[in-house]
Amino acid sequence: MKEYLEHNLLYRYLGTSSPYWRLLSDSNALQLSASEGADTRHAVALTDDQAGQIRAMTVITSSVTLSLSLFGEEAPVHLVGRKVSRREWAGSASAWNDTSSVARDLVQGLSFAEQVVSEANSVIVILDRLGNIQRFNRLSEEYTGMKEHEVIGQNVFKLFMTRSEAAASKRNISGFFRNGSSYEVERWVKTRKGQRLFLFRNKFVHSGSGKNEIYLICSGTDITEERRAQERLRVLANTDTITALPNRNAVYELISDAIAHRADDSQVGIVYLDLDNFKKVNDAYGHMFGDQLLQAVSLAILSCLDEG
Repeated sequence: MKEYLEHNLLYRYLGTSSPYWRLLSDSNALQLSASEGADTRHAVALTDDQAGQIRAMTVITSSVTLSLSLFGEEAPVHLVGRKVSRREWAGSASAWNDTSSVARDLVQGLSFAEQVVSEANSVIVILDRLGNIQRFNRLSEEYTGMKEHEVIGQNVFKLFMTRSEAAASKRNISGFFRNGSSYEVERWVKTRKGQRLFLFRNKFVHSGSGKNEIYLICSGTDITEERRAQERLRVLANTDTITALPNRNAVYELISDAIAHRADDSQVGIVYLDLDNFKKVNDAYGHMFGDQLLQAVSLAILSCLDEG
């Protein structure tokens, strides 16, 4: 063990097999220190490409392997870390041949990433090409009442979608894996609260190890109440408050739509109905009585018309 540590460049010069590294946005110097918060013990000049690979790390822990010139020797180094502030990336480094240190750093990084996925305030489901569930986070469990270990390997279409929703979703996912393009889609999903409408933002990710497989990450937000509120506002904006009939704005839209969608050889008829002496009713009996008259007339008209 002692001989091995002596051959480990990081341990030999920094006193640890997993030193702390950091990279700033305005410099390509990779700073190495014995631990987080300790003074920089060594700085390595990175190429633009190497610095770019590190800056591609997001706020979710990721890893990259670079060949660096350490203390005059060329060595492959495995970096695990993430973007920690607006202008800084940081994490832990291990010599590539130091399997135990690399594994430890990856486990710590994956633990953080796993916690982020699990506690995210979005429904997160990871699917394979066939729609089989590979990951099911905490919020997904709360909405469905099912635990992750119960749904892993089961088909998402059969579990949570109606037949029509499942058919549409299968088409989207097939196209996604065929074209490799991300997309957004609204889907009704069966939950403990009944059918709920979710906006899903779907992206793909490679497995990164072993057999190179592609998975679909579905991140969903419940927009049921938002859509209901929008529909209520739309109805209010197009409905007469006294008679509950379409108001002038809605009538104009209906006329324009009828004209735009009529057949080439057909005509559109518009009938106007006026209430004679209605002003005298308002003046003699008041607006409350006039409103009641309008409501009675609207009901009489509706009773004479077929639906639509």
